[in-house]
Amino acid sequence: MVDDDRVIQERTADLLLGEGYGVVKGGLAGEVLKRIREGGVDLLLLDQVLPDSMGTDLLPFITELDPELPVVIITGYASVENAIEALQKGAYDYLQKPFHPETLLGMVRRGLEKRRADLQNRQLLLQLSQKINELLVLQQVGETISSTLDLTQILNSILAATKNVTNSEACSLLLLDQEAGQLTFEVALGEKWELLKGFQLEKGQGIAGWVAIHERPLIVNEARADPRFFKEVDRITSFVTERILAVPLSLRGKTIGVLEALNKQSGPYLEEDLNLLRAIASQASVAIENARLYQRVVQQLEDLKALEVMKDHLLQFIVHDLKNPLTGVALYLEMLKRAKAKPEGVALDDARRGCRTLMNMIGDLLDISKLEEGRLLLRKGLVDLEQIVRENVAEFSIVADDEEKQLMVECQGPLPSLAVDRDLLYRVVGNLLSNAIRYSFSGGEIRVRIHRPSGDLLQVDVMDQGEGIPEEEQEKIFGKFWQAGSGSARRGGLGLGLTFCKMAVEAHGGRIWVESQPGRGSTFSFTLPLLEGGVPPPSGSFEEAR
Repeated sequence: MVDDDRVIQERTADLLLGEGYGVVKGGLAGEVLKRIREGGVDLLLLDQVLPDSMGTDLLPFITELDPELPVVIITGYASVENAIEALQKGAYDYLQKPFHPETLLGMVRRGLEKRRADLQNRQLLLQLSQKINELLVLQQVGETISSTLDLTQILNSILAATKNVTNSEACSLLLLDQEAGQLTFEVALGEKWELLKGFQLEKGQGIAGWVAIHERPLIVNEARADPRFFKEVDRITSFVTERILAVPLSLRGKTIGVLEALNKQSGPYLEEDLNLLRAIASQASVAIENARLYQRVVQQLEDLKALEVMKDHLLQFIVHDLKNPLTGVALYLEMLKRAKAKPEGVALDDARRGCRTLMNMIGDLLDISKLEEGRLLLRKGLVDLEQIVRENVAEFSIVADDEEKQLMVECQGPLPSLAVDRDLLYRVVGNLLSNAIRYSFSGGEIRVRIHRPSGDLLQVDVMDQGEGIPEEEQEKIFGKFWQAGSGSARRGGLGLGLTFCKMAVEAHGGRIWVESQPGRGSTFSFTLPLLEGGVPPPSGSFEEAR
């Protein structure tokens, strides 16, 4: 109530107070604007003539501060021109002095009803605008994640939408490892949040962990006071978490991850924020699962293509490598028939080696299949490891001599016996020796060492002086059909020997590995567990043999 006549001002104020209205009195233009700027004014009774201004001159400033505020101009000098001017400048109504109390009260009631309706409409428009914005964001999220099967692009779209619609300072998406129960930060938005990529929360750890286990959303508006809060994430990112909104990512009743929003910038998180994030999470879960399925299908197609190529190569290798020993056998038999070229004993030995090579190739193929399926029965017996090594060395010595390579044996004994399948172990040592001879340079030395690295293990090392194996290929060397030096000429074999060795050694509870440097040769080693209470063989020594 602003009037230059104190009597009218006091009586009007008393009348309004008696009707239950709150009244603030003033007399200067500056007081009016200051009060409106501070808020809390729902209707203004403004005298046309003030000590420092005209009431109608204030109307543009009042409208700028509060466009919906009803202003009633009160004057003792009424005229049609003054009324029109006041209404044109934004006044709600015009009241002439003296006025009847009921006239004033009626005008106040109508003005406040308008004020209430205007405020409600403004709030409804604000809510409607917000809802439209949210729906547009959800539509954009839906269009984006349905237009691509790229998981990274989908996750980034989800987080951008989450940060936007919840007006949050940061947000993150974690995916759940179903077996271990760990949550892994896949993507995050916010300052320094890229440091969290790949960071894992143990099962049930943090607020996200709680959400994943209980499969329920959670609003925590005082995060640091919550006992479930995990401070390590803030330490890594130098972020200060105050509020957290977290919802599970669920698909067909199974939680696959958690979507988080942090530090709403316009106050605490509310139920409407939770409902909105749930809507995003629902779309996100389906999109993430579709992207994962697509990735698996693509990988399976690539694997099938690789297998198809491998199959073609395998057929070529089998034809080539099984044909070679058969050709040799046929040649040696023809030589015997003609009694030419080689002495009879040498020719028979060559034919015998060709047959054995052929049988070993076939045996590797069959036994690998059985080992993979768990169908190979180990025929274990008490075995002297040194004897197996020396028998293999004696067998391969002729081949080594032909290629001007020397075989050496070092046995650090006496060594106890092993409970193993003798045939499998014999072929393991034979495969390693065959590879060492094949890949060693002419005039080189192949050394086989047998020793006991610890109380319950025996170890065999086969050391060659070949070209060595690059570090990047050492992980692949025990895989099927692998051969060293893809850029060099193929050196025979199906590429199954080391695969067989690995599976046979592991079937006995042992371990096999390679140590190598290009140009400095390779050392293939395997260990086998000792028979409990094993008996040392009759003799054992540290010596060398061909």
